[in-house]
Amino acid sequence: MANKRKYNRRDFVRISSAAGLTGLTLPMNSCSENPFSYNDDGDDSYTSSSSKLDADVVQSMIDESVKQLTGIDDVGEAWLSLMPGITSGSVVALKVNCRSSALPTHPEVAYAVASGLSSMVIDGATFPENNIHIYDNFKAYLTDSGYTLNTAS
Repeated sequence: MANKRKYNRRDFVRISSAAGLTGLTLPMNSCSENPFSYNDDGDDSYTSSSSKLDADVVQSMIDESVKQLTGIDDVGEAWLSLMPGITSGSVVALKVNCRSSALPTHPEVAYAVASGLSSMVIDGATFPENNIHIYDNFKAYLTDSGYTLNTAS
């Protein structure tokens, strides 16, 4: 049986904010360097050969993080535990920061979070992907940062 920790939204936001601030304070020589390449043994497994983030590795990192945070072994159940009261008709909005081209929210990270959210099972079905909205205040910021806009229904 999975060990379940009880976190509410306030705890999740507090922990996520602290983690985000920690990431902003990591030593970097310039904003153009990849912050995911920092580690003790020089392993660059977080990136592909083109220095772009490896989406599969980022997905694994996000999934493992939410499972560790909640103490729940199933990714969908872990995300669901962070969203009490969510229904299959709910909409989840992910606000990304793409205005600064020097340090935007990487699409691989936003897509990994959306993938985790879409694995939640509510009323016997997975959470609808169309109910997960990734946004910034201008569409151009999203496309300039490498996001693919979904204009389909």
